[in-house]
Amino acid sequence: MSDELELEIPISAGAGSTEENVLAIYIYCPELLYEDPIDPNLFSYPSHKKVFEAIMCGLEGGSWNVAVYNREIKNNGLVDLHNKLLGEYVSRVPLNSYLDELRKNYVQRECLKVLQKSMNTLQKYNELNIYALYNDLEKLQNKFQHEDDVITIASVEQMEQEWLIERYIPKYETTIIGGDGGVGKTAFWLSIVASLSAGNPCFFENPEEVEHEPLKTLYLTRENSNATNLKEKFELLGANMNNILCIGDTNMNFFKYKIGSPNLEYLIKKHRPDVLILDPLQSFIPDHVNLIARNHVRPMFDWLNVMTKKYEVTILVIMHTKKNASIGGRDRLADSSDMYDDVRQVLMVGETDEDGIKYVSSEKNNLTKRPKTILFEQVDHGLPRLVGFSDINDDTYLKLRRNKCIEKGASKKDKAMNFILSELSLIQPDGLMAESLNQAAFSKNISQRTLERARKELIDAGKIRYENSCKGKGKGNKYVYYLNKEGAKKDDSSS
Repeated sequence: MSDELELEIPISAGAGSTEENVLAIYIYCPELLYEDPIDPNLFSYPSHKKVFEAIMCGLEGGSWNVAVYNREIKNNGLVDLHNKLLGEYVSRVPLNSYLDELRKNYVQRECLKVLQKSMNTLQKYNELNIYALYNDLEKLQNKFQHEDDVITIASVEQMEQEWLIERYIPKYETTIIGGDGGVGKTAFWLSIVASLSAGNPCFFENPEEVEHEPLKTLYLTRENSNATNLKEKFELLGANMNNILCIGDTNMNFFKYKIGSPNLEYLIKKHRPDVLILDPLQSFIPDHVNLIARNHVRPMFDWLNVMTKKYEVTILVIMHTKKNASIGGRDRLADSSDMYDDVRQVLMVGETDEDGIKYVSSEKNNLTKRPKTILFEQVDHGLPRLVGFSDINDDTYLKLRRNKCIEKGASKKDKAMNFILSELSLIQPDGLMAESLNQAAFSKNISQRTLERARKELIDAGKIRYENSCKGKGKGNKYVYYLNKEGAKKDDSSS
């Protein structure tokens, strides 16, 4: 019988899952280990430790060598484990959370080892040295004690707010640019990127008052093609192409850059852009996030806001709006209205009540007095040209457009009423079957709804009447419309 008592150190399924998630993240993005190296002993499973060591071998040359990694995996019989890690792994939280859990599991194992040592002493000498046990546990606690995240406000360095675009886009903050499809959101941010890349004033800035340093922008978009759309427009706008970064149209890795993922953070960390554009937001939502749920939306924007400060990057998030044009204010953006609350600046792009004139309105501006609304039109190749400025905001423009639509609707109804009277006058005193009237209206591009409204108003005004031409039960209702010279009127206009 052995002199020492062997304690089995349990490894939970949760601990094993944590190790697998960490390994999968490092396989996808091994360069993260340059920034945050970890101890291989954190892995409790021998096979997991070997996979981690294989990753380290692949990094020894100063950059990721996938051939060296694959060789190590094959030589150690880890191919099946490697495939399992990549096949079953789904990132749901940032890497740091996994690493914290990994370290906690390691501390738990080390505590059990200290306890095992004391139990062996108890078995051997029939005496438990409580002071030695306490001393060992205290050393372990000091070794893995996390730093306190709390600081005093006195230690915070006070800074003035800087601006990417004075009063419109603050530096090192997240700004939302929202609007319906086709209103000019892309044209707006393209012109900003082009101007900043070359150090030029934006199309709505006064060139005599504004100076910009040339800045580097990384834009991620799947709504426009780099080759057939964006590059030509950047050239026409006079952009410095070397200051504009993107991901190729055919690069399938685009889909791994989700908000909150280590992949997107690494991209920011590696290229250090002055401006990051995500167009549209929906392309960068992690699989597990429900945009209607507040507890899903806020952590996502909290992560973006941390990135702006950590890497001194200004982030522009392009968003769609709800289809219901009657909704304004903080409920205007698609999905949860919390997105409006989670940023300091919201710009809305839309169409005014004047044909061809569009606007950019600062709807939320926590950092400054509300600036003027920018008015622009899209000219050759859809590029923006300044028309002027306005004091009207997004909600007012929505109301003006609704009123204009109502007026247009009334005009269509008037045309439909004239059409009905004209058709009936041609065949009087005979009447016109409802089916024939409907078909004639359709040929004139009069909608069924407009026709019904016009028909009801003419009946109510006593200008036309209808009769049921059906004879006998079960043969359906067949209506015939006549000009009403006698002023007779029927109340039932349900046909």
